[in-house]
This record gives sequence, structure tokens and C-alpha cells, in this order.
Amino acid sequence: MTIYFDNDDRRVRYVVTDVAGQTEFNIDFPLSVPSGGSDGDYLTVYVDGAEVTTGFTVDADALTVTFDSAVAQNSIVTIEGSRDAELINEFPLRGELRSGKMNAEFVGILQLLQELKRDAARTILLNPAEADSASALMPLLSASKALITNANGDGFELTSFADILSEITATITALDDDDFLVGAGGVFIDRTPAQVRTILGLGAAALLAITGADTTVVSGTAGTDGNLAKWNGDGDLVDSGSAVADFATAAQGALADSAVQPGDMLDVASAGAFYGEVLVVINEQAAGVFGDTSTATGWDNLTLNTVVVNNITGASLASNAIALPDGDYVAEITMFCNAGTTATYKSVGRLYDTTNTAELVKASAGRSYGGGNHAMVGADIFTISGGGASLKLQGYTSNSGVFYGSSANLASQNERYQMVKIWKVG
Repeated sequence: MTIYFDNDDRRVRYVVTDVAGQTEFNIDFPLSVPSGGSDGDYLTVYVDGAEVTTGFTVDADALTVTFDSAVAQNSIVTIEGSRDAELINEFPLRGELRSGKMNAEFVGILQLLQELKRDAARTILLNPAEADSASALMPLLSASKALITNANGDGFELTSFADILSEITATITALDDDDFLVGAGGVFIDRTPAQVRTILGLGAAALLAITGADTTVVSGTAGTDGNLAKWNGDGDLVDSGSAVADFATAAQGALADSAVQPGDMLDVASAGAFYGEVLVVINEQAAGVFGDTSTATGWDNLTLNTVVVNNITGASLASNAIALPDGDYVAEITMFCNAGTTATYKSVGRLYDTTNTAELVKASAGRSYGGGNHAMVGADIFTISGGGASLKLQGYTSNSGVFYGSSANLASQNERYQMVKIWKVG
């Protein structure tokens, strides 16, 4: 299969989409080959922009180009008509004019004009608004030179990159000594933004890189044309002696000193770490339905049947098991136990990696002498590697028949018991 690009200029272009490649390509324009001529003499074939002259055959009757070997997937095949300017038939003086031969000549001329128009449309042309004195004539080529417009703006010339750099250097050198100040952070231009743009020929949207401390960066009247006044000795941006924004040494991404000031930008690495990729799953039951029942014979795999939110790519919940891709994680688990009003029991819980047989998060231990639900919670960090893992929430009780949560059965609200929250942090 190919993606076909339609043209009416005796040129057709294909992009090969088949994984196995493709050998045959259609010619979507007439191909008139004179008697005794070779089909391939009236076409030019390109693969990925490079002309190929062998390794294929042309069938003018079937209008196909067939390659000996398949052209690879994603390759671009271009087929162009390429007639020579030649006389196919001769018409002797006072001889007979045969319409068939004349039509053949006219068809050849028409096809040649179509191809010339096609090629001319892909050349560089002067803008119609240019004056008649402008010239599109290219200078003689020379190695390692750049093509630029000439000093008069009416033609082209070649120049070396060294000359371009020299002009930039001359522009900077032309600035007065007063235009530069040297400070602890480097060299700065002591002009208003409008003046700098004028000197360097920059547009109104040009930006200036401003770094360092204790040096005037941009002078001028405060509040006009984006002037910034200066950095003072304490690293603050000040205007008329008053601190505008508080900046000092800080950790990665932070713009704050010993205290966070209003408007400060905090460390991206520490702020919002838990607001990106998160997975929250729970055991949700209908009103009046109790949680899982313990066996007291080992670790009980607890029910997890509802995904509250899942923004972790590759994470999922199925058959009470959480699937996680490789990465660094922070997890929090919450569990409940209840054995009625008479039983005395002890309980523990954990988030367990069944793929790698590893305990990831431990819940706080519980001990009850009867009564309502008691909660067990835990949190920890861990890393999954080696191709992902399957996690299960598990509980263990000293007595059988303990409920991992008893129902409230109130206001027709669903019961929610154990919960697992997981954040992907790396």
C-alpha cells in the first residue's frame, strides 16, 4: 500500500506504507513512446529524492514502474515525465500531412510544456513586487560561502561566515564605552530596551538575557519601556532602592531566600510532586454489605474492585491485583477490621508484590477487644524494575471470621473499605 499524492503536471509521488515494501507503482499520466523508442527514456524515477536509473522496468502500455526489489516502507517514490525536445516525425516540403503524425508531435510538445511548467514552478522566483532592476542571477558557486542579498538589495552575492561574524563584531564595537558595565555576573548593556534594539537593529519583541548581581542591567526611568533598574548587593531586584522581588541562593528551580516571599517561585522538584501520575483503587460494596472475611490461616488477598482515578500510564486493576510498570513510587494503604462486640483479635496488613515476592508497604498493627472498625494505615516508597509487577493488598488476623470492615448501611450510600493510593514519582 502507498499514500498517493495526486498531480496534474506529469509527476506522481508515493509514500510506501506496507511493512513488506512495494515493487509496482502506477504512472497516472499519459506516456507516449514513439515507435522504436524505449519506455524508460521518457521517465525519471527517484527514491527518497535520489535518481535511480537501474533496478526497475517501465511498461508504457500498463503505465507501471516495477522495481526488481521491493522499495522499503516509508520510502518516497517519485515518477516524472521527462521528454526530450526532439522531432519525432519529418514532414517533407509539399509532402502529405498525416494527422496521426501531427497529433503525435503536438502531444509531445504539450507534454514537454507541462514538464517545463512543472519544473519552473519549483524554482526560486523573485517576488512580483520587486523592481525591474532586481536580478535573480546566482553568483558563481564557491566553497564554504553563504548566499545573501547584496548591499543594494537588488540581487544576490556570496560572503564568508568570517565576514558575517566580523560585521556583528563591528556593530558591538561601535557601542560607546558607557554602553557596557562590568559586574560580578558578567558584562551588561547600560541602555533602555528601546535603545538596545535600535543599536543592534532588533525588533520590538527581542529579548535580552539578564544575569548576575549588584550591577545595573538596564538604566532609565522606572516603569517605562520594561526597564528593570538593577540588582542590589543582596541579590534583590530593586527600583529606587525598594525591593521589587526577592531572589537569593536557593535549591534547584527555587527563587527564594531563607523565607518564602509572596510571589516567589518554589523548587519544582519538591512542589507538586504528587499531582501528576496517581492511581487510587478501593473496595466498594453496596450499602449493608460487609468487607472481606478473614481465614486466620495465612495472608488474605483483599478485594480491590473500583478505580477512583488512574493517571499512571501502564497501570491497571484486574482480579483484585494492581499492575504497575517499572518506576519509582510512593504508596499509602488504608484497611479496616471488625470482629463484632465479643471477639478479641490482632491484625496486620501490607501491600505485596506477588511478581517479585516483596513486601512494599506495611500497615500499622491492630488489636481489638470488640466493637467497631479499627483502621490500619501505612505508607512507604519503592521501586519496580525488570518489566513491571502485580501488587495485592493483604491482611492477616489471629482469629477467623474477622471482617475487613463492617457496613454502616446508612442513607443508601455504598460502603467503602480498604484503599490503595499510589503516586509515580520517577
